[in-house]
Amino acid sequence: MNYAIVYATTAGGTEQSAKIIKDKLCFEHQVSEEEIDIIDLSKKKSIEFEKYGRCIIGTGIYAGKPHKLVKGFVKSNLDQLLEVPVSIFICSLADDKENEGYRHVFPKELLEHASPVSFFGGMVIFKRLNVLTRFIMKMITKSKKNVHQLKHGVINEFVKKIAEE
Repeated sequence: MNYAIVYATTAGGTEQSAKIIKDKLCFEHQVSEEEIDIIDLSKKKSIEFEKYGRCIIGTGIYAGKPHKLVKGFVKSNLDQLLEVPVSIFICSLADDKENEGYRHVFPKELLEHASPVSFFGGMVIFKRLNVLTRFIMKMITKSKKNVHQLKHGVINEFVKKIAEE
């Protein structure tokens, strides 16, 4: 089966998560590297759905909203997404209770179709951010240093569920 890992990122956590997913599928679940495409929506706006047996969609949460490129991708391709197995991961520095409230950022029918849907924690690489976003993130994180709070146990379970389906 071929996998498309589709994402957009601002602070770096979603990109890092996409790479971790690919590595885990390859090295822990023996999926050939050629069967997995990581697609950054800032570089490529569409995918050829017929090439893939599963679409994994990832976004960060910014001011309570998904990345605009992911939101646009889902909206433009909802019918096609509902025809293939879909998994969703969301990166956020929010706590678990607040993260559950972020499920609304995807259409209800896609959430009901997707398996698994997971919250990976978050990551902020300050040098990737513009000045305003960097200022805001420093206030939110109360740190001037990069923040690495990805939940590797959650990512492991996410990939395991995908590999078992």
